Amino acid sequence: MVGRENGQPIFVGYDHLDIRAYQQNMGFELTPWEVLTLHQMSSEYARSASTAFDPKTLAPYEVETAQDRAKRIQDEIFK
Repeated sequence: MVGRENGQPIFVGYDHLDIRAYQQNMGFELTPWEVLTLHQMSSEYARSASTAFDPKTLAPYEVETAQDRAKRIQDEIFK
């Protein structure tokens, strides 16, 4: 969390500088794909955490995935 807006917490994911600083402080190197994965996961978590305070927000398991959407569209086209 980095602050509040209208009483709601604001979350941000780890940027590459945060991850690099962590690596230097801990004394090890992550592979490029590990850095990218940490960055993407933390950004997605922050996005979800920031929107979760809205009562109208769907639970993560209720959100349509890209695969679900593709299947639904394919089923509609090839009925």
